[in-house]
Parts: sequence; structure tokens; C-alpha cells
Amino acid sequence: MFLKIFLGTYIGQSFLFLIPLSIFFYNYLNKDRDTILIIEDNGQRFIYQNKNIKILFVEKDIEKVIFHLSPPLYDKRSTWLHWDDYFYSEIITNKGVFKIGCLVISNLEDYIKQDKIERRKVYFPLIK
Repeated sequence: MFLKIFLGTYIGQSFLFLIPLSIFFYNYLNKDRDTILIIEDNGQRFIYQNKNIKILFVEKDIEKVIFHLSPPLYDKRSTWLHWDDYFYSEIITNKGVFKIGCLVISNLEDYIKQDKIERRKVYFPLIK
């Protein structure tokens, strides 16, 4: 009886918690493994670098930044599941479009003007 309760609890926990958390972590890790974002001069200059390219752009080059947020982050309420904390940003500049996960930088909005920020609610924000 104890073994059945333990296995039922473990399988339920895996389905609701461990499996989505693992999917998010490995998706963000694989997409951002070689990504570096350097912010200089308190948000005036940005250097985006991954294994293929290295691009320097300034704050004036940024057209908009789209934050793809889970529903609790979008609504600014508390999160109950750990995988609700994952989100990614899409920086649209005149030099290209860059996707950066929250494992690289989680406070990007501190360096971007509010009129250039757009928020989108996504139920499962995986980087594509």
C-alpha cells in the first residue's frame, strides 16, 4: 500500500512539476548555451554574441523588445510552479532579431525604455 501511494505521488509530481521544469531547462540551455549579452554604459551599448555572430548595437538601434511571459509573470502575480518563472526576450533591432532566455539575463527591462517594451502572454514560452 505504501509503495502504491509513493509511486502515485511521484508520478503525479513528475507530471505536474518535474517534466515541464526539465523541458524548460533543457530548451533554454540548448538555445542559449553559447549566448552572451554584454551591457555597457548603463544600457547605452549592447554586445550580443553567440557561436555564429557577434553584433554591437546601441540603444537607438533597438526598435522594440518583446517579452514572452508565462501567465503569472504577465499578470504580475505569484507563481506556484517553478517553471512559471521561465521567459524569453526578443530584441528587435535594425541589425537583426535576437532571442535571449531568462537564464542569460533576467532583468533586461531595467536597461530598455518602457515605450519600447511589449509584453505577450504565452502559456508555454519555449524558445523556438
